[in-house]
Amino acid sequence: MPRSSAAASRSLALGYSAPIVGGVVSLILGLIVTDVTNNTPDIWIWVLIQTLLGAGVVLGTRFSTAAFNFAHASGKSVGAVAGARALNMVLGAIWSAIVTIWAFAKGVDSVAKLQDYSFAQPTIRAISVDNLLNDFLPAFVLIVVALAGMFLLVTERASESRS
Repeated sequence: MPRSSAAASRSLALGYSAPIVGGVVSLILGLIVTDVTNNTPDIWIWVLIQTLLGAGVVLGTRFSTAAFNFAHASGKSVGAVAGARALNMVLGAIWSAIVTIWAFAKGVDSVAKLQDYSFAQPTIRAISVDNLLNDFLPAFVLIVVALAGMFLLVTERASESRS
């Protein structure tokens, strides 16, 4: 918890700006990769982008909670501080939902890619290293990123003042 009003103001500013910075950094990374490769970003770049977005929201939640705890403990007005907390809660819920849905959709797509319709009856191909690394593993990593992000968002939001 910030020990002074200036530190609490800094935490409040960081609570509002950390998700924006995370979004901008991930957007710029995606644009650079798209421009350099003249191709759409690979799934692993998307995993990195979602991780950066989640980190921005988690940091914003951490800073806004610290500012909220200071304002609450010192008996000051909590209007703007509660706004920063609410903003990060909404952004965290949206990010969590999108990443979770995307991870499951990628997992379903990974399984569907194993089906071969070239014969009269569809057959299932064996999992190759390419399928594992480019289809199944990114879906699994996205689930882990979503779960870790949700855990951190909840624990940061519920944290009491730290000494």
